[in-house]
Amino acid sequence: MKKEVAFILGAMEDGNLSSRPKIGDFTIEIEQKNKEWLINLAKYFRLAFKVKTKITERKKKNVFRLRTYSKDVFQQLQQLKKNIQKITRERKEIQKYYLRGIFDAEGSVDKNKYRITLSNKNEKLLMICKKLLAKIGIETGKLWEYKWGVKVLPILGKEKLKIFKKEIGFSHSAKKEKLVHLLMSS
Repeated sequence: MKKEVAFILGAMEDGNLSSRPKIGDFTIEIEQKNKEWLINLAKYFRLAFKVKTKITERKKKNVFRLRTYSKDVFQQLQQLKKNIQKITRERKEIQKYYLRGIFDAEGSVDKNKYRITLSNKNEKLLMICKKLLAKIGIETGKLWEYKWGVKVLPILGKEKLKIFKKEIGFSHSAKKEKLVHLLMSS
């Protein structure tokens, strides 16, 4: 797997695959407040799949949507998402790109505590991320349940956050800034 594909696969946790095969519509879309991050993601799509993407502003203020149409890309991503556990058998570099993509999409940095969280309804997916993080030397806390069935995987403690920053990091500028600021404080 290419590193760009791994990153997109992680980022797709903030995205949607939809199809209407009868009319030949196969859509990949990701919504995000950070347009800069979507522009970066569009580069990954070009490198990984040689497809063009379009970024538009939604009617909701400050929300942008990256969209591309490709049956081939749709099917590849659908298959990868269906067999996500295969990421555990990829090279460490590929696993790191996947983790960066998913943390960019579904992760958050606490303002006041040394904590990064990854939130998702899919507990199996979070356990895969927990395993990948452990391989890199980042032990996580116990999963807890948030609202509406969302589960949260925490990374706790300044030293673990430093390892996260060095080994995985964020490409999402707001999250990257928040982590740098948090690690500089104390």
